[in-house]
Amino acid sequence: GEKVPPLEGKIYNGNGWVDYKLHDQFDSNWTEGDTSGTWHIIEFLDTDCSACWRDTAKVSDLQNAVSSTQWNRAPVQMLAVVVELNIPNHDSSRDEIKAFRDKNDGDGTFKCNADRALCSERDGNAYNFPFFDDLDGKSTKEWDIPGTPTYFIIQPNGIVAWSSVEAGNSDIFDAVNGLIPEA
Repeated sequence: GEKVPPLEGKIYNGNGWVDYKLHDQFDSNWTEGDTSGTWHIIEFLDTDCSACWRDTAKVSDLQNAVSSTQWNRAPVQMLAVVVELNIPNHDSSRDEIKAFRDKNDGDGTFKCNADRALCSERDGNAYNFPFFDDLDGKSTKEWDIPGTPTYFIIQPNGIVAWSSVEAGNSDIFDAVNGLIPEA
C-alpha cells in the first residue's frame, strides 16, 4: 500500500546499459479497475544466490506468461534488480549480470550460483526484460530487502500491491493471478 522507493541508475536491456528511473514508468492518474495501465513485477536477485538460481525456471515461465499473446490481463513489465550480497563467492559485475540475463557465458569465465556453474547453465530461457545494476546496494537498502530473491508486484501508479516478504510463502503466480486484472 506504499509508494515504492526510488530506483534510478543503469539497466541492461539486452543491447547495452542505459539510464533508468522506475518512477518515470508510473501513471499517477491510474485508477483501480483501469486495465490499460502497466503493472510491474520486480525481482531483487543476486546472480550467485542459490535460491535465485533455483527460481530461474519459474521466472522464465512468468516472463513467458506475461509476454504471451494469450495473456488476458493488464500489461506487465518485469524488472530484475541485481544486488551483491556480502557472502563469500558472491562477487558480481556488469558482465556477469549480462551473462545471467542473456543465459550465456561470454568468454567462459562468468560463473553464477556462488561460482558453481556458468551463467549459461541456469534453468529457463534467456530473459527479455531489463536488469538493473544495484551492485552497490543503494536501492536494496532503500527498499529494505532482507535477502534474495524478493519479489514485488507494483500497481501502475507506483503503489506496492504485493511483496513476497510480507506474503510469506505465497507464490508469485498466485499473486499475479489474484492482483493483475483481466483485460
